[in-house]
Amino acid sequence: MVILNSCYDEKLIVPEYGENVFNLELNNSQVERILESRGEQFYISPLPGISYGDVPLQPDHIKIRGQSTLNFQRKSYSVNLDDVLVCETDSGNYIFIDKFKLLSLVYDYTYIENRLSHLLLEEIGLWNLHTFYTQVVFNNEKHQGLYLFVEDPEDYLIKNKNAEIVLRRHYSGEISKIEHVDGLPSSDSDEYVNDFNDIYSILPNYSGQQLYEKLQARMNINNYMKKMAFDYIIKNGDTTDEIFFWAKKRNGHTYFDILPWDYDDIFSVVPHEIGRAWAVGKAFGERVYESHADVLKELDGRLIFSVEDDIDYIIATDDYLYGKYLIQMQSVLRLFTPRFVEQTFNKLNNELGFYYGISEVIEQSTFDAGETSVERFHENIQERRQFMLDRIQSIKFKMNDSK
Repeated sequence: MVILNSCYDEKLIVPEYGENVFNLELNNSQVERILESRGEQFYISPLPGISYGDVPLQPDHIKIRGQSTLNFQRKSYSVNLDDVLVCETDSGNYIFIDKFKLLSLVYDYTYIENRLSHLLLEEIGLWNLHTFYTQVVFNNEKHQGLYLFVEDPEDYLIKNKNAEIVLRRHYSGEISKIEHVDGLPSSDSDEYVNDFNDIYSILPNYSGQQLYEKLQARMNINNYMKKMAFDYIIKNGDTTDEIFFWAKKRNGHTYFDILPWDYDDIFSVVPHEIGRAWAVGKAFGERVYESHADVLKELDGRLIFSVEDDIDYIIATDDYLYGKYLIQMQSVLRLFTPRFVEQTFNKLNNELGFYYGISEVIEQSTFDAGETSVERFHENIQERRQFMLDRIQSIKFKMNDSK
């Protein structure tokens, strides 16, 4: 442990790996409700104590979070602190975090998908949140298995990117959640929402270079295309509602950028729009995809995985926008060298390997969507490593053939 003097009170920094766990101090009825509840978000009350390693933390509130993960025994948590957790980054800098998520990863039977995506997204400049594997226990004895610590995205964007508002996109260009900087007048919040809606309203009314310039003035369309390229490489099946748009004023005008979120459905066989007409964007009329063949027919060989959202659809179908998209694809492929992919999987293997030596981690996976094991972990990580190497090479060939 290291003692750090700063503008904060003296804090203890605990190394992030090894035996350190997040411990929640709960009474028997709280433990029972957490383990037995299904489909319910709630604040844990009375407020439990929480510590990380030997460092006690002062919580403001702790909430059971998520959507479909609420239907499992191992819950995910949103934690807001009255003080801070001091973390050391890979670069040796110290960061102060007072809001974070503890994700139970119940849909990922070897726990690699989100962390792998974070490492890859960081390389292409789309991920800056602090993340690491950890464990959760109740009352220093009831083990809850492996978790992924993730810095709170909205709090990060407001504090570190000076975002005035953060919107979580829902289906058909709608908004599911809004967070804004303290003191933002409601009229300003409404203006940001209107400006977000304006992005979708212009999509069917312009095309080609004119549309690109319209989008470029309103949002970081290159970052959006870069994310789409990444999603194609990683075969991300769930894209539409797993993204934050954050905004501030630039030269007196609203300008949006993006932060990807929740990569728990990568290496998918098909995208989510198949058989989900209710989720498909409506800006270009009704679009229905009953099979993967319908999506592939729409794409006509273009290197895009999903067209569920209207922005993705117009990038896929407009020749000028698609040309701009391929430039971003090239920029991603240049960074995803075989050496980098190998290094990333080696890092992932080293981080997770320790936890696969803890019997309680294996035992708790029986409560997940798929049970894990050391053998399944090693098999899956090798398969995914080879998949990434082969897919990147295949995409490069396709791009060269299309020139």
